[in-house]
Amino acid sequence: MKFLDWWAILHPAIAVVVIYPILGVVLRQAWLTRQRRLSPSDAKSKIPVSVGQEHSQAGRWLTTGVVIVSLLGIGYPIFSKFVEVGAAEFTGGTARLVALILAWVGSLVAIVTLFLIRPKTPRELRLPRALFAILTGFGVVALGQQPEVFKRDYEALVSHYYYGIILVLLMIFALATLPEIQRFPRWRILHIVLNIAAAALFLGQGVTGARDLLEIPLSWQKPTIYQCDFQNLVCPGQPPT
Repeated sequence: MKFLDWWAILHPAIAVVVIYPILGVVLRQAWLTRQRRLSPSDAKSKIPVSVGQEHSQAGRWLTTGVVIVSLLGIGYPIFSKFVEVGAAEFTGGTARLVALILAWVGSLVAIVTLFLIRPKTPRELRLPRALFAILTGFGVVALGQQPEVFKRDYEALVSHYYYGIILVLLMIFALATLPEIQRFPRWRILHIVLNIAAAALFLGQGVTGARDLLEIPLSWQKPTIYQCDFQNLVCPGQPPT
């Protein structure tokens, strides 16, 4: 395997080794937090009081990790294309590449800053939280819209890309509104509903990601594989099925 091949598996490898284990912890702690909250006030619960705080902390790490992994997945086809074809044939040339790098780094800085903001009350730093959440979401979406990024538009309902974008936006919203979620019941209900949707998207990401790995060729295989018609499922010299 060449350098670009190892780079290609960085996104799925981190997702499998880091993101999904954290997701399991978050889901388990979410269930325990809910059970403790619903238990009678006069009953002695075996669930520790700290479970809610631990759930919030794990959720912060999960959101930050999801955004970083998404940036890696989106960045690979863009920057690897530049490496393969060079500045002369890369659409927009070096100037566009620099702009994309700045957008990529800016999105990374924005999500890390959002992770580090720890207001004591919901009203504290509300504007900065909203600002960095918008910057992160806008950066991920803008980078994802680049022509080098494969979106599977012909099967958008089962697209790994579109599932990922929606998931990232949901996770960013949850992180930005965390202080409100911890204090206000209506925000908590919204948090539960949106994160059930996020859990379903995580499942979809696991399935579509595994499927896409079967379709991504090694660097030396690309000239042949990319001659195939992915919509009609036929390659040159092969009769249509």
